Amino acid sequence: MSKRILITGQNSLLSKHLSDIFIQETGYSVVTTLAGTAQQKKGKGSRTVLWNTRSPLSAKNVVLEAAAPEGIINEAVVLFESPKILNPFHEITAADIEQSIDYQIKSNLFIVKEILRYFQNSGSASTLSLVTYQGGIDVLPPLEALSSGGFDSFVKALFTFYQNEKLSINGYFCASAEPKEYSEFIYKTIAERNKPVHGKFYTYPEKNVLSALGLAKKH
Repeated sequence: MSKRILITGQNSLLSKHLSDIFIQETGYSVVTTLAGTAQQKKGKGSRTVLWNTRSPLSAKNVVLEAAAPEGIINEAVVLFESPKILNPFHEITAADIEQSIDYQIKSNLFIVKEILRYFQNSGSASTLSLVTYQGGIDVLPPLEALSSGGFDSFVKALFTFYQNEKLSINGYFCASAEPKEYSEFIYKTIAERNKPVHGKFYTYPEKNVLSALGLAKKH
């Protein structure tokens, strides 16, 4: 029986590569989120659900639709990706700040809350993976750094407050790898796990580390 995995993202390269790799591999039924106004079907073994990232009710509906019709989600991956607002901080507009809060903080809080509620109510062994990606920027601009740092602290707090529950929560971090390479790292870490792991932060080895070990890919 295949596992059902929900992957939430905002139509980025990372979410596309990650969903594609789970779709291609056997053993997974994939549900992805689509930020938009019309539902689109993907290929065999996958489907999409609409997600209004500003709405807590939409987050709840995403989880309910992802679980239907059998009422089962085994895994969930929430992607936290930093938008690129590269203006000096003193030139950032109030609209930029509101957009950042909506995009980076509210949307993820809404969806994580509903996923945790679902997993708690299901009572079955399940795993939530919280993924941070800086999109090739080693040092984030101030506004993104604030949101990203807060998300990291949020993930670590979840480790503690859910350590005695049946579900497992883990974090992933990457600064500058290509989305496809990072997706493969996330997939292998999740798919090759042979027993539940909780409270671990997996950091993708960056290129300088790989080079030092003689493991960097040659192009």
